[in-house]
Amino acid sequence: MKNFTPSLNLSHMAMNILAVIACAFVLIYTKSIMVPFVISCFAYLTLLPVLLHLHKQFKFPKTLALSCTFFLAVIILWLGLFFVGWTFRDIFTALSEYQENLVAVFNKIQNQLIERGLPIQPVEPLEAYKKLPLANMLSGAGFGVLHIFSTSSLVLIFLLFLLMGTNFQIQSKSSLLMEVDQKIRRYLFLKFMISVVTAIVVYVSFKLIGLGYAHCFAILAFFLNFIPTVGSIIATLLPLPMALIQFDSLTPILLVLLVPGSFQIFMGSLVEPKLFGQKLKLHPIVILISLMFWSLIWGLAGAFLAVPLTAIIKIILERIEGGKVFSELLAGNLEAFND
Repeated sequence: MKNFTPSLNLSHMAMNILAVIACAFVLIYTKSIMVPFVISCFAYLTLLPVLLHLHKQFKFPKTLALSCTFFLAVIILWLGLFFVGWTFRDIFTALSEYQENLVAVFNKIQNQLIERGLPIQPVEPLEAYKKLPLANMLSGAGFGVLHIFSTSSLVLIFLLFLLMGTNFQIQSKSSLLMEVDQKIRRYLFLKFMISVVTAIVVYVSFKLIGLGYAHCFAILAFFLNFIPTVGSIIATLLPLPMALIQFDSLTPILLVLLVPGSFQIFMGSLVEPKLFGQKLKLHPIVILISLMFWSLIWGLAGAFLAVPLTAIIKIILERIEGGKVFSELLAGNLEAFND
């Protein structure tokens, strides 16, 4: 029997790979339903303590506690829509407002290159400005973000049914549900608080530097902070074009990059690993791969949900026979394959 063990292991691995591929196709095909459902599940997990607290501590009737909790969810969703719409409206306003500055910067760079003898064909700045893909890129990013909120009706419907199905009786949870509940709720709360602090730091620093539309970049930094690694990089680089257009000297431009960039590095390399590392036990490479995988499956929504979804998969694998090895792999423990 020992001679057949390698072939059996290969066959088992092949079946697992095919199962993952099949699941990926199902998730892609059901994206329009699964994304709102998953978002509503995380919203339910976040709002459940509020619902139970209203019922048990404040003695609200079940219907009233449910209505108040659902109303709170509607307010949060509306605020999200408002801030996102406000941000992109102001960014488009800035594009037209700083058009003269952009033309001046373009002329300055073009003249310097011509003076140095580079074979460059002079270009009319306004014509070049019209051909810039910046507006299209911002428009695409805006529609990408708003696409998440366009599913708000489905999210609210799923959330309402989840809240209505809540069992208010005190009962013990299984170890699996308890671990998922504790780890994911803690992750969402800490990530929210870190994002709020990041947005405040970005806003205050940009106001002190004198960068225009500081509130837009602060709101974008808040949302992008939920995307691991890549989101922080994008949030740091986004203000650069505005700084180049607005400032003539190098010092404020460098400050626009270095101040929030240094804070992002401090939070990402020191604070977040201390807060999340021991709880989620996900290797940084696994987080990056999961970000690419879920972004490929569900787009921008997948990027926001990548870490909690991967953490849930790891918790489930720990409870499945034969899944312990893959759980250790997600934690970066390669020695598990030698056991």
